[in-house]
Amino acid sequence: MKRYIVLIWLISITLTINADNDYQFIVKGGIGSSSVVGKDADVDALYLAHKIDLSYDWCLSERVSVMPTLGFACKGFNSDRNYLMYYVQMPVIAAYKIPIAQNKKFSFEAGPYIAYGLFSLSGVGVEQINIFKYANRFDFGAVIGINYQFNRTLVGIEYSHALTKLASNVKAYNQVLEIVCGYKF
Repeated sequence: MKRYIVLIWLISITLTINADNDYQFIVKGGIGSSSVVGKDADVDALYLAHKIDLSYDWCLSERVSVMPTLGFACKGFNSDRNYLMYYVQMPVIAAYKIPIAQNKKFSFEAGPYIAYGLFSLSGVGVEQINIFKYANRFDFGAVIGINYQFNRTLVGIEYSHALTKLASNVKAYNQVLEIVCGYKF
């Protein structure tokens, strides 16, 4: 499945590079809080989330662009122990940009994501449990965000919410709220 995700991302990059449109790559990182929500969510506290992304900003017009992205994300929660889940994640984001001055603009972004769990860490002390023995490795959901871009730098906030259950027998879903910063080149 990892190969298919990377292949889809590479095809989308190749197709858009061949078009004669304005494009830029974006490296973006984020840090924030992660948790699970839902009827069966038994969470004691939020957990530290972080991510790193490489995006391709394909401008369809001066204000609208599409950004296929490939990233590495850590999501987690704290229940009876700490649970950390590491994913390769592929959002496809639509952005609407509002220029406010020369080389400065706001962008409102939204789109779906698909993720695959690579590995997990959980435990207290020496005992470690692979949560993916019990939880879904596949995660699908939606991302929304707002960014402020000045020159080639951007800062913003993003929220992602899973639409797939964390495990088949529980109604609990991943959610992440992060502050992000990035650079266009």
